[in-house]
Amino acid sequence: MAMIVKSDFSVTVFRELIKPDFDWSKFTKQQLLDLAAEAVFIRDIPQRVLGKIVNALGTEEHGAIDAISKEIGVSRNTLRIYAYVERKLEGIEVPEDINWWSLRAIAATDDPKAWAQRVIDEGLSAAEVKRLIKIDRGEEVPVKHKIKLVTCPSCSFSQEQHLTCENCHKEIE
Repeated sequence: MAMIVKSDFSVTVFRELIKPDFDWSKFTKQQLLDLAAEAVFIRDIPQRVLGKIVNALGTEEHGAIDAISKEIGVSRNTLRIYAYVERKLEGIEVPEDINWWSLRAIAATDDPKAWAQRVIDEGLSAAEVKRLIKIDRGEEVPVKHKIKLVTCPSCSFSQEQHLTCENCHKEIE
């Protein structure tokens, strides 16, 4: 197995990218798309990796979680949550692009495997996962007001009620 060495490379790179004066014109369109894909991919990876590390070290059982917490600067309660989620999701296929909060919600269900499969089968968004799990638990889900759609008489484009059509820019009465 390859030895992993602590590196500040990615942190340094991403810190540069978020500076207000960073020159984005240096990149081609493809490079920007590749960078965007990388940013999405690494978005929720740290929580998952830390959870797996805590579980691999058995720190919950042996009381060493405090030492790890101090070493890496992440609270022991946060590490416990990460480890819990990873234990509940062990052996379950979950989409790579599912966000951490959805994973946490799925892990807290009675049947995480079924929920993960539902996400895959139905292509559920993070908001849908959260809402459907609440409904499944019998929790009250606030009903959002329905948006009234109007149809432009000139071009038949449907939109939220506005004075002018967003498509053809003619006035709607």
